[in-house]
Amino acid sequence: GDTDGLGLADSLEDSETEADTDAETEGEGEALSEEDLKLFLEVLSDSNQDNNYEYRKAFWMQFLDKVLFAKILLGQDALHTLNDEMKTRFRLENDSYGRLRGIQGQSAVYIDFGVIKIIEFTHSGKVRGFSECPINLHQRMYTKTEIDSLQGGTLNLFSFLHSSPATYSWQKNLLPFMNQYLKTNISEQDIEIDADKKRREAFMRNRRG
Repeated sequence: GDTDGLGLADSLEDSETEADTDAETEGEGEALSEEDLKLFLEVLSDSNQDNNYEYRKAFWMQFLDKVLFAKILLGQDALHTLNDEMKTRFRLENDSYGRLRGIQGQSAVYIDFGVIKIIEFTHSGKVRGFSECPINLHQRMYTKTEIDSLQGGTLNLFSFLHSSPATYSWQKNLLPFMNQYLKTNISEQDIEIDADKKRREAFMRNRRG
């Protein structure tokens, strides 16, 4: 069965009208998933003094248009920082939202890019790549132990600690994998935070005199 929740056609014999409806549903699902990922990057990652926040956002925004489906796993501490509207969103019976227990301060997000699936933690937690979806997307509650146990399994392609973001250490390790699997050509300059881009551009202007 489908695990991406994109409403794909059940059989190749569907009528043209049904196929058109499915295409629209798929597009809407991808758009919502992009919004969920932006929510994770812009709201949840910054909610608990996450030093990786800016760097994570700069990295993943480069791949936003490749997202097929995203599911946010909200940590307990992050829940308290949300406004009432957002809390209501996480109470919905919806496969796009879940809860994460077992580690203080951290949330996570599952991102389906099609050929590669990512589970990304906030703060200094790990980012892991998988060849297939390694979790039950219909589940409402997850534990850190449960996610960590996926590392080293047959589906696990790589695991990187979010080390030294200011020198782009984890980003440079991860970028070749993302470019390879998604057939993109994102450069190291593309994933810089705005402050570093401005600093580099100013340096180049001064060099040119």
